[in-house]
Parts: sequence; structure tokens; C-alpha cells
Amino acid sequence: MAGARVRRTLGPVRLSYDIEDLSPRWRRRWAVIWLWARHVFPPLAIGLLALAGWRSGKAFAVPGWPTVAGVITRTNVSESHSLRRGTRLDFECEYAYEVGGRRYTGDRIHYAGSNGDGEQRRRAEQYVEEASVTVRYDPADPADAVLELGNPWLDLGMAVAFAGLAVAMWWHLGRRMRRILTALEAPSGDADSR
Repeated sequence: MAGARVRRTLGPVRLSYDIEDLSPRWRRRWAVIWLWARHVFPPLAIGLLALAGWRSGKAFAVPGWPTVAGVITRTNVSESHSLRRGTRLDFECEYAYEVGGRRYTGDRIHYAGSNGDGEQRRRAEQYVEEASVTVRYDPADPADAVLELGNPWLDLGMAVAFAGLAVAMWWHLGRRMRRILTALEAPSGDADSR
């Protein structure tokens, strides 16, 4: 039968969430997963949410900051390569500005927002050395300055999504943990036969 297609069927696939169906080895693995999800992810999520809240708070304040003229003093464009993402452009710059007769330098482009490849290319073309720029500075601390407004909702949205995932994992695994611990303590006749 040249050219005939052979169709293979897989046997019945059974997915089970019953802890009693798992071997003791897998029960221990679930206990470790539970420990990570219950005790590591929530503090990480809270920390990420706090950082995003601080960055977004700063980004929301930036439109009200005073502006001064500045000049780009140094730029650096580099490429990083990875198999998964391909080539990525990284852009850094330093700028100088004056507030109240005192000279300041800064390197922050924005507090929150996109750093995608397209944005980095645009910045590399826009912010060349010796180019004039508008600098927004914090009136309470003139050394704190940015070149762009940024998008505070982007960081905040990602942090809230991660925190929501962490809370959902914490809640879901917490409900199942009693069964996992009970199953770990129960003697099993076929300990590692599965």
C-alpha cells in the first residue's frame, strides 16, 4: 500500500487531579509546588505590585513636572542576541540640563512604558549626541528627571495580572493542600510502583 496513510490512535488519555491516584513521589512533588506557590509567589507578587505602583505613581506625576531644555551628552546602542527572541536593540543615553543655575545629568528615559525593539530604534534615531531635548524634572528633587512621559498603565496592568495569578494559585492550592498532606501521611501499599 504505497502512499497509504496510516492513522495511529493514542490510547485513552486520563487526566486526574485526585491526589490518591498519584504515586508518593508525585505527591511529594505536588507538596513542593504547593510550597512555592503558597509561600514564594505571593510575596513576589506583592513586591512586584509595590514596585509597579511606585513606578506608575511617578509616571502619573511626570506630566505635571516642569520642563527645561537639555542636551544629549552620550548615547549607546547595542544589540543582544538570543535564540528565542532573535536580535534585540538596547538603547541608553545620558543628558545634561540646568535647574536654578545648577547642572544635572540624567539617564532615565521614562518611569513606565514600552521598551520594545521599535521604541528603542525610534529613540536611537531621535536622541543622538548633541541633540536638544526637553527634560521633565521633579521640582522636589531636580536630579530626578525623564525625557518621555511613558505609559504607567502598562507596568501597573502587568503587575496586577501577575498578582492576580499568584492569588489564584495561592487560593486554589490552599484548598487542595489538606488532601495532599493527608495523602502524604497515608500509608501506601504500592509506594513507588506507579
